[in-house]
Amino acid sequence: MLCEWRKSRSTCYGTPGRATPKLLVLIATPQDPILPARARAELVASLGVVDHVAEFPGGLRPQIRLEEEDSERLEKLIEHVHARQHSAS
Repeated sequence: MLCEWRKSRSTCYGTPGRATPKLLVLIATPQDPILPARARAELVASLGVVDHVAEFPGGLRPQIRLEEEDSERLEKLIEHVHARQHSAS
């Protein structure tokens, strides 16, 4: 899914005829993180499409915000897991 997202975004931000831009992912800290920042950064860095990972510094304004999309994906994931648990029992 991230590969497809990157392809769609790189066509928007890339220059035709040039290499795909590098993908920098900034790791924000949510209110109730499941993992510490370093572990989240290592997970993201392990994805093949990600070139660089850093913690999100205060005062920086991102060009692309994904919090709303992430919340929707999390809700869908939770629903999927619950449905699988109910069908397995």
